[in-house]
Amino acid sequence: MLSTRHRYRNHRPNKRRLPARYLVKATFFGGPEDGFSQRIARVPKFIRIIHNGTQIAALDQLHQEPEETDIVYVYRRTTGKHRPGMVRASYTFQDPQPRMGRIAHPYGWPAWVKEQLVK
Repeated sequence: MLSTRHRYRNHRPNKRRLPARYLVKATFFGGPEDGFSQRIARVPKFIRIIHNGTQIAALDQLHQEPEETDIVYVYRRTTGKHRPGMVRASYTFQDPQPRMGRIAHPYGWPAWVKEQLVK
């Protein structure tokens, strides 16, 4: 017979998972998208906002990439608040803005973020 330790070695306690509707309300200040708010799933240190005609969106997921016709702006997280039932984050316009080719490229964006975090 196996000992208790081996019998339950694959057992993992249930972790509390947040429901899908539990998103962070992010507000963006400064720059061309001043006052824009959107609910996002991740709260990265830097986030890209795309503007395409009348549509504005935050690219918070790792797999999201801007299209060639999008204008991309970079915002930096300044604050984050957590209260029971509500999470908020504030972002300010990154000045100076990086080159468009750098932040729109799938490999250029992560490299630029790493450079900024090292500074």
